[in-house]
Amino acid sequence: MPQHKTNLSSPIAGVTQGPPDLTAPLDTPDGQVWRYGVGFLLQLAPRRAAVLAAIEVACTPTYGFLNGSDLVPFDDPSGVLAAQTTAVNRNERWDDSPTQKAGLILKSPMLAGFVPLGARRSDGSNHPAAGTGFGLCQAHAFPLDEDGRFQWWSPGRRDLLEVHAFSYDGAAFRSVRTQTATQNPESPLMTADNQWRIVSSGMTTAIPDGDDLLLPVLAGKADGSAVGVGACRWTFRDGRWQPAAFLPTAEAKNPGEGANLAEKCPWFEPSLARMADGSLLFGARGQPGEGNPDSARSIEVWRSSDNGRSWRTAARAADVRNDAPVSVGCTADGTPYVISNPYDPNVAISPKTGRGRGKLVCWPIDLERGGLASPFTIRDAQADFGPLPPSDDPDYAEAWLVDHPTTAALRLADGRWHNVMACRVTHGPLYRPSKAFPSAWNGCHLEELISKGPAVPAWNFSE
Repeated sequence: MPQHKTNLSSPIAGVTQGPPDLTAPLDTPDGQVWRYGVGFLLQLAPRRAAVLAAIEVACTPTYGFLNGSDLVPFDDPSGVLAAQTTAVNRNERWDDSPTQKAGLILKSPMLAGFVPLGARRSDGSNHPAAGTGFGLCQAHAFPLDEDGRFQWWSPGRRDLLEVHAFSYDGAAFRSVRTQTATQNPESPLMTADNQWRIVSSGMTTAIPDGDDLLLPVLAGKADGSAVGVGACRWTFRDGRWQPAAFLPTAEAKNPGEGANLAEKCPWFEPSLARMADGSLLFGARGQPGEGNPDSARSIEVWRSSDNGRSWRTAARAADVRNDAPVSVGCTADGTPYVISNPYDPNVAISPKTGRGRGKLVCWPIDLERGGLASPFTIRDAQADFGPLPPSDDPDYAEAWLVDHPTTAALRLADGRWHNVMACRVTHGPLYRPSKAFPSAWNGCHLEELISKGPAVPAWNFSE
């Protein structure tokens, strides 16, 4: 069982701290080293949840080598049901017929929206899409060099989006790819009103909104006039889930003709949560740009009281986080918070020190003051996990990374609601592949943020 770290002075009572819940995928080939990384959480059934865990290929000469995702069910935050793992997708090879050169389609982490089996509407009737959902995955088609390797900065890279149809009948989970779109305007994934094209997914799984699901995404105006982050409404029509409309939270006008919108948008990796009063909270990772060089260290949270039609800033804080993923959420009792890697002005991000992601903290959101309350530490890698193996390059140190936090309120086997957090623990040098074998702590960690008040159900069930 994981240990509990209590916080008597915080509105959040504490957090569990345990070993990795997912380490090596069951189908890891002989001679290769695979490890689970970032995970995204969803409710499968009244007393069962699952994590969509991304796979990282370790001990390779290529930085950022991902290999699709697995869905792993669990009904207790202290252990997963690994034997019931479903391989959702894997990388694919392709041949460029004009040049007769081989290529790789690399699958990034899979985001999802899902209506659990047995879900009911607020009036007690059955949800019409119970037991179904969708997955959204960024995919990248790379040409391979003479050594059979890919590079992220390759000029021949094509950025894609894959849509999957999910279903669960209480015994088996199924995933079928239904569409491949481009992130550029060539063949995009459009909303049903043809106003926006989805460019990339966010940091948290979709949340319910009546019969629909709201997924945080980065999107671009169809006419190229704007790019922004917000909530994409998915509806269940004609037996499948489809993106219906995009509700922008923050926009930037005129990104430029032919621009890479994922790079031009001032925000990315958005997250979305619903508070106990029904209002929405939204967060996104800022990236530095012209006129806003410090956005990579700031945190901003938006709030909507009209279901995403309009937004206002609910909390803002400068110089509090490193340039790292940030995620908003609410505990099971509705307490809002933000999780990220804290900014330390005494530690410069460099090849000698790493990316500054060795500590992961949680800030409760002070909505009355419009800021963040004092943070508490979820993980301090150096203190919790110990020293790392030495790097083979004296100019690039191995460094801990505890990052990509994602959260969801989930109902588990005990019939209670738990606010579960998934995060990645790994290590490596700054923007270079690690040649060191993964530590015993590497993998996807599932922890619980413990509430003080009564739970607010995320879904309605009959039992």
